[in-house]
Amino acid sequence: MLESFLDNFADENAAVQLQLLTATVKLFLKKPKTTQKLVQYALDLATKESGNPDLRDRGFVYWRLLSSDPEAARQVVLSEKPLISEDSSQLEPTLLDELISHMSTLSSVYHRPPEAFVSKLKKKVRVFNPDALAKKKKKAKAGKKGNLIDHSEYDNNEAADDQPYDEEGRGSGGGASLIDFDPPSGESPVTPNILDPFGFLSTPAVVPRVEKPLLLSAEQGNGLELRGAFQQRAGLFSLSLSLANRSPAAMNNFMVSFNKNAFRLKPVSTVIPVQILNPGQVSEVDVPLSSDGEAMPATSSLIQIAVKNNVSVFYMTADCPLYTFFTHDGALPKNQYLQLWAELEATEQASMMAASSNLQHIISSLQQHNVFLIAQKSMEQDVLYLSTKISVPGVFGGDVALIELTIQGTQCKCCVRTSAPLLIPLLQTSVAQLIA
Repeated sequence: MLESFLDNFADENAAVQLQLLTATVKLFLKKPKTTQKLVQYALDLATKESGNPDLRDRGFVYWRLLSSDPEAARQVVLSEKPLISEDSSQLEPTLLDELISHMSTLSSVYHRPPEAFVSKLKKKVRVFNPDALAKKKKKAKAGKKGNLIDHSEYDNNEAADDQPYDEEGRGSGGGASLIDFDPPSGESPVTPNILDPFGFLSTPAVVPRVEKPLLLSAEQGNGLELRGAFQQRAGLFSLSLSLANRSPAAMNNFMVSFNKNAFRLKPVSTVIPVQILNPGQVSEVDVPLSSDGEAMPATSSLIQIAVKNNVSVFYMTADCPLYTFFTHDGALPKNQYLQLWAELEATEQASMMAASSNLQHIISSLQQHNVFLIAQKSMEQDVLYLSTKISVPGVFGGDVALIELTIQGTQCKCCVRTSAPLLIPLLQTSVAQLIA
């Protein structure tokens, strides 16, 4: 039903477009496997083809939520909205009149008069105490002759004699007031970032850096240089491309096509969104992918790609590592891990591979690609127990993979047990790439 409305998306008014975008994202969060292409289409309409700033902003917000933290997106988009009710009739007329005079204060939020939640601040006056003054001077002279640190400064009983008193004669004590406009000594006040008051921009989501290997050299491509890598963000797959024109003439009419592959990946659209590539220009684009292409046995992670432009057609091969399809929900509880480890014993396969000498680097690299550490042993050698899930809509349905890495120096023994034994060679290759 949403597809029919999205076909006429450009003809709808802004309010309807906003509701269609939100409804599509909600549907994707509830049924991600069957609505991947639909949400990609809706986000493209909102961010690339719409001139409405509100619609574009909401589209980019949804896009960033889905690509960085799907669980946060689910909590934001699918959260229950509180009922809006009008309660002014439940307040006493006298209280309502008083609250109206405090409309711009917290009273209008709490529905209480100021004196109900704000303590009265008493004016502090310093009472002259000659004995305390003489004692302070005596300590100051003794401090110059003694240690660099004067421990008498921390004597609460003696220091209290020189504390300011309020109008009722009570000492203020050594603690700071509830409202303190001056920073403690030795500290500088914190200046907030007015462009990012809530810290969203200063704490970006952790996203693994995508290295783009060379797919087509300028010599092979008649001046066209291509670099690219496959990536997955929140269940959405794409081919991240870097196109560089090393020739003296402009290039245009870029198109891309895949041969059948183990993951059934193919471009959602054969058109690469680069209108023209001038001499010396470099363009970065993401080509959205779907997983409903022609299938072949899962024996290789290589995908044959054809790219066409106004010059010629170029053929190349790109590696799509299996870790591209590892999901964020692959961490298992220890008891479930032990149970599955015993159940999948018959599927175990082991292989030797090179590893980094930095153990923390290995753990961090695996974690960034959704391979989660369940337990760790360190004796003469380090043993890591890890888990992940592999999911490609229409190909793999959340198959669990359990991994045991025994690392000694720069050598690693990798044991894998999984509910999809045919994927073990590709899985071991992915692990070797991540721990090298």
